[in-house]
Amino acid sequence: MIGIFVNTKLITYRIEQLESKVNKHTGLMPMYFAECTSAKDVVDKTATCTDFKLTNKACVIFVHFKYGDAGSTPTLNINGTGAKKLLKSLANAESIDGVDSGRIVQLIYMPGSDAYITPIHTA
Repeated sequence: MIGIFVNTKLITYRIEQLESKVNKHTGLMPMYFAECTSAKDVVDKTATCTDFKLTNKACVIFVHFKYGDAGSTPTLNINGTGAKKLLKSLANAESIDGVDSGRIVQLIYMPGSDAYITPIHTA
């Protein structure tokens, strides 16, 4: 059996370096890396993220779900900014189907929305 070790501190450091370069030089939408350590069966998940706050600008958040998600209409509260639904798209308001433990999920926040949207398959 082959084991894979993921150094989340190294991943976080490299993503922060990328965020700094992208935001400074291109003016693209801000990107953040958050860590969710809520248990898999917890529906209302919380995450921490350096310098994250909701603004009037769209942003991209990469969330590392340490323990995954069971898929029963989860919400995510990043840095105490308020719980938001995790959806596949705004068009059909369908919740994500669950997230495997250790998975990093790309989420997009649109100003004024009550949800984070994932543009990619999550499970």
